[in-house]
Amino acid sequence: MRLSHLINMRENGVDRIAGMAEEPADIGTCPAGVKKEIVKEAPAKEWRMPKTGDNVKVHYVGRLLSDGSQFDSSRDKGKPFEFCLGRGDVIRGWDLGVKTMKIGEIARFTLEPEHAYGDEGSPPKIPGKASLIFTIELLSFSSKDDLFGDGGAIKEQLKASKGNRKPVKGDEVLCTVRAMLDDGTVLEEKLEVEYFMGAGNVFEDLTRLVEKALMDMKRGEQVRITCNEEYMFDDDRTPDGGIVELELHEIYETKDVSFAVDKSLMKKRVKEGEGHEMPRDGHKTKVIVEDLTDGTKTVPGFMPNTLEFILGNGEVNDIVESVSLDMKKNERATVACTRPELCVEPQLGIEHPPNCEQVFLVLQMISFEKPFKEVFGMYDEEKVNWCLKRKEVGSQLFKRGRTELALERYIKVKETLDYIESFRADTKLQAVELKRVCELNSAACYLRMKEYQNCKRSCNYVLNEEADSVKALFRRAQAYYGLLDFSECQGDCRRVLELDPENKDARVLMKKAQDGQKSQSKKAKGAFAKMFKGINGLNEERYEEPEKEPEKEKKVRTFKPEIKEIGKNEATSIIKSRFLQRKGVPMAQRPYSCVAKPKRADDVKMKDVRKIAEEAAAKAEVAKAEKEKAEAEEEAKRKAWTGPMIEEIDEDGVQIEEINDRT
Repeated sequence: MRLSHLINMRENGVDRIAGMAEEPADIGTCPAGVKKEIVKEAPAKEWRMPKTGDNVKVHYVGRLLSDGSQFDSSRDKGKPFEFCLGRGDVIRGWDLGVKTMKIGEIARFTLEPEHAYGDEGSPPKIPGKASLIFTIELLSFSSKDDLFGDGGAIKEQLKASKGNRKPVKGDEVLCTVRAMLDDGTVLEEKLEVEYFMGAGNVFEDLTRLVEKALMDMKRGEQVRITCNEEYMFDDDRTPDGGIVELELHEIYETKDVSFAVDKSLMKKRVKEGEGHEMPRDGHKTKVIVEDLTDGTKTVPGFMPNTLEFILGNGEVNDIVESVSLDMKKNERATVACTRPELCVEPQLGIEHPPNCEQVFLVLQMISFEKPFKEVFGMYDEEKVNWCLKRKEVGSQLFKRGRTELALERYIKVKETLDYIESFRADTKLQAVELKRVCELNSAACYLRMKEYQNCKRSCNYVLNEEADSVKALFRRAQAYYGLLDFSECQGDCRRVLELDPENKDARVLMKKAQDGQKSQSKKAKGAFAKMFKGINGLNEERYEEPEKEPEKEKKVRTFKPEIKEIGKNEATSIIKSRFLQRKGVPMAQRPYSCVAKPKRADDVKMKDVRKIAEEAAAKAEVAKAEKEKAEAEEEAKRKAWTGPMIEEIDEDGVQIEEINDRT
């Protein structure tokens, strides 16, 4: 048996023959030249190890490897040895070895000379080039951090944390702050203060220091901060600095746990739960509802009770169902709900919605039991059968008006059937059909909840698989109507009537969509009219029309045609040509007879143009006289008529006689 084992037996009072102990395990976590053997394991709850800069407290016994003789022991002195780890306060082997230990652990370290006292040794007890054996027990350690990097605030850990999360800005925490002098005289103390990180000067002069320390603390941790005068009070109470002790009791995590994620149900965790697991759909759950208030007093009729239920089956109200999905075992939480009708629960004595705007509940998760087999461990057929049962639960909840809870069941089924590529052919077909039905049912839930975009999305999924699904088309039409898209609504209704001509609901919805479109068009016209009227009014105010200058008398230029001796045909062509020119007809499009052509002088019978003009004027006078005569006759007939020509009924039912001018 080796010398090191003999030493261990002697130190622990074990007889060489009767002990019959096995040799300690060799843990190879240290570098070459430092050999570690665990004599006693640390308690299971201890997992932290010290780091460089921490203050450690140990008991040790030192011996020479050569003969096993003891040269030093803190146990013989009756006082633990304290030092700062990694700062060179002890030999190198200690700095390397102790940082691998946990509180309560006893380990034996065999150190080569280069990690002990080297070639010189430490006369007279330790010769040069001596290998040493140290049996060390780690009693405790405390971490030290320079909070601001200037040496003015050094944080030292007094009590280890119990959680894993650190608070961030906006979190609500429960903490205790105690400020004192170096001699222990308490200057100021705030016990179990609820504080929002970043909220302001709650701790007055110490706010900056406390917030900086809290940002690096975890639940259950306690620290001591040694400060100079800069980080203590501004008055003359701490001219030489002081000490601040800080303990973080809880981090209140606030979370939206409403099914619709609309902040109607906000949960604040006031006590951390155990582990990481939370109950899931189908788990048997036990929850205590401790209190139900309207913010000032208990809701009338409320009775605290322990509720046992299958999660997701609707056996309790929506508040308990929703909050339970986000609670760990033994977790305690307060819940704020802006929909008081959700708190109705006969098991709690609440038969009707309370007459208030908001309710507050205090709940604690006692336990939850997993089913015999979790969904992820089921075979393909078992998954489909489980989904069928959950779909039926959702349908029953929908019929009872528990729409949001029913929707959660359908969503859970769809998520479970997301990956079905590896299913057998018949099972896969059944899964596809089940998922399609759940999408249709989800669309119905979204319609009832007036979430029309989500409803349209679910219907589109079904129509991609089955283009002629009457239910999907009609529910999408209802969603379009809710979104005021009347044109698309009418299109889906027409398609429904093509597939099912007897569908009365589609006809009614079609009529509503047509009326809605007419009303929408009328409102749009009115809006545009007002808009343009406003623009015109604005322009009239902004731009004043400039004053017009008096118009100058325009000189009327009379055309005096040059009198020529031309023939009748040529005169007619000239008149037609000038008429077409005034109308803007191009030369290329004018009739040949209206285009000037060169003629021989002997072919033209010269006539006086004035004579032709006089004949035309005479004809015009005759036509004018005939027109005046006809008008005079018509006026005489009109005056001779005495009876009514049009009868109208005014608003009061009085007959109105009106003689209209026939002309």
